[in-house]
Amino acid sequence: MSRTLHLLLAIASSLPAAPVDAPRLMGDDGPKPLLLLLGTFHFKDAGLDSSKPKHPFGALTPARQQEIADAVARLAALRPTPIAIEVSPEDRAVIDERYTKFLAGKFPLAGRENEIYSPDFRLGLRHAALASPEVELVEVSAVLGHQR
Repeated sequence: MSRTLHLLLAIASSLPAAPVDAPRLMGDDGPKPLLLLLGTFHFKDAGLDSSKPKHPFGALTPARQQEIADAVARLAALRPTPIAIEVSPEDRAVIDERYTKFLAGKFPLAGRENEIYSPDFRLGLRHAALASPEVELVEVSAVLGHQR
């Protein structure tokens, strides 16, 4: 298992299994977190990034699917708002169409080895506030000011 996945799963496994108030996560006296950013690597390398994985992730294997489902369940317990996915703005219509179909049960995730569909769409579906056709899009190269 990759070091990144270990980190993601370690964070997710330390999260409570049921929704709790944010102050209890940090102690009763702690401030409420305003922002938590959690990123993931690309499940299937398209050869576009400067970092090249040495081994395939295998997101479609039963073991990986269970790990992803467990991480999504733990992240959903935090009741996130919103979920941002890394997609170019010109692909907005495609993602909106696919997410709308997914919410209606007409866009199956089986066979889709992509971090957008597997954890992101699933997490959106599990959170009532996010179960709408709108998801946030982020183009990382634009945010970081460089090309992949």
